[in-house]
Amino acid sequence: MLKTIKNYFYLFRFAARHTGFIWWCIADGIIWSIYNSFTSVVFIKYLFDMIEAGKPFGEIMLVVAAMGTYMMLIYVFHENFYCFVRPRTQQQLHEKMHSKLFRKAMNIDLACYDDPEFYDEYVWMLNQFEHEVMDVAFDISKFINRIISSTIIITLVTTIDISVVIAIVFAVGVSVVLKYFNTKLNFKKQQELKPSERKADYIERVYYLAEYAEEIRLSEVSKILDRDFEDAVDEQVKINRKYGIKLFFMGIIRDLASSVLINVGIITLLVYKIMVEKSISLGDFAASIGGTWTLFWQLNNLLDYFTKLKGHSLYAERLKKFLGYEPKVGDAPWAETVPKFESLTLDRLSFTYPGSDDCVIKNLSLSIKKGEKIALVGYNGAGKSTLNKLIMRLYDPTSGQVLWNGCDIKDLKIKEYRESFGTVFQDFQIFAVSVAENVKADTVDDGDRDMIYKSLERSGLEAKIQAMTAGIDTEVTREFAEDGANLSGGERQKLAIARAFMKDADIIILDEPSSALDPMSEYELNHTMMDAASDKTVIFISHRLSTTLMADRIYMLEDGELIEEGSHDELMEKNKKYAEMFRAQAEKYQKDYSYQK
Repeated sequence: MLKTIKNYFYLFRFAARHTGFIWWCIADGIIWSIYNSFTSVVFIKYLFDMIEAGKPFGEIMLVVAAMGTYMMLIYVFHENFYCFVRPRTQQQLHEKMHSKLFRKAMNIDLACYDDPEFYDEYVWMLNQFEHEVMDVAFDISKFINRIISSTIIITLVTTIDISVVIAIVFAVGVSVVLKYFNTKLNFKKQQELKPSERKADYIERVYYLAEYAEEIRLSEVSKILDRDFEDAVDEQVKINRKYGIKLFFMGIIRDLASSVLINVGIITLLVYKIMVEKSISLGDFAASIGGTWTLFWQLNNLLDYFTKLKGHSLYAERLKKFLGYEPKVGDAPWAETVPKFESLTLDRLSFTYPGSDDCVIKNLSLSIKKGEKIALVGYNGAGKSTLNKLIMRLYDPTSGQVLWNGCDIKDLKIKEYRESFGTVFQDFQIFAVSVAENVKADTVDDGDRDMIYKSLERSGLEAKIQAMTAGIDTEVTREFAEDGANLSGGERQKLAIARAFMKDADIIILDEPSSALDPMSEYELNHTMMDAASDKTVIFISHRLSTTLMADRIYMLEDGELIEEGSHDELMEKNKKYAEMFRAQAEKYQKDYSYQK
């Protein structure tokens, strides 16, 4: 129990550090607790006692008017809180909390995204984060409300007849025991529902995200999606049915037990005391009736919040685990500043993805010198993109080393090291922000504009962007801007390449940089990039070999192993796998070109 309470207050402190919302909730709880106890018990008792004592009508009306004024002030506070304070502070909380989670997500190892269990946990946490912390704020407000209100009512009803309080506490005890089991069942149900809900959410996203629209319309994949969506919903129905029967009968027993005790037992006791014993006044009777229902509800509700503690505690445990996660790929305590690039060496490198038994890179060694233009080639699945991720230190190798100027990159500051690369990934992303912000991948100052135009010129996209009404300030996509630019696949790729040129990096890595282009456009873009990067070290990663003619050295991979290396002429002379692949592609390009003509 102590651990549960500590976890609960961990969430409380978290919310309190990020917004004043929780303090407003506490104030709201105190004000309403006094209001509830006074209107349902104290005011009723005082009013009936005045009537029984034969007080003048005017005196009674003064009391009623005072109560009305008090109620009006309470509702003014209430409306101010819900119409102004709550929306503003809730948005502040939303922004600060999600920013914290986003920043944390940026530092999590890429390997975590290969783990379905971690991904489920992260998506669930992101969706539940604000809801859970808001729940804590409201729960504390209600908890304080119920404590103060119940204390006032118990004190007053005890002075009238303590047996009423004992009966109420007993009824609440029965209800709470049953609710405890109800909460445990609900939690188990939510855990079982989570995988099928995530699958259904994924399919819903596929149907409304623009990038899937063409594939869905031009294929029968919707049959598969509809089948999987139906299976996911059927699974949810099955789980809800399984738990629904138990929850139904438990709820019926709880409601009947508490209702009989209150409606029959306590009211009978009060009627006996006023009519037979004549031991209580009319005001005592009215206050006890009002206090009975209010106190039963308050105590029952108060203990509900105790049962909710366990749920909050479990979430807090998961939140602490997530926020406390220390990346395995990170800076060593002795990490040094990254020196100017001279050479990059892969020494007997092997790599297996976490959770897999298949070795993707196998005892691979190669070297790259400053200023060289290198091509890493091979068929799909050869391990080229994985090798890129190891070079960038998005993963650490299972064995072997990546050496920067002869120094293990694990001994260098990781942020500085990654900034030494300008990279275009095979699955690059374009964001719904301006062209300029997409190129810089950061906020843009006036001093950045010339470099942005230069980068667009190098990638061959400058003319297209300048023709737009807002130039580099044009928003990419029309998701949030009616006049936004919907770029073609090749144009989006050029925009991503401009992003690589924008960085003053030692090495430029182009992972399948021209896969969305036709052979002629690819040839032109490769020449443009080579001219623009003449003073840079460039690594081309591709299964299309038009880049290799411009490379100083070519490394060919197959099943994660280095099988050939040399210049284009040397490898053609060897007449092995590379030569076979090059001739097959050259013949295809010639056929395509002649068909276009």
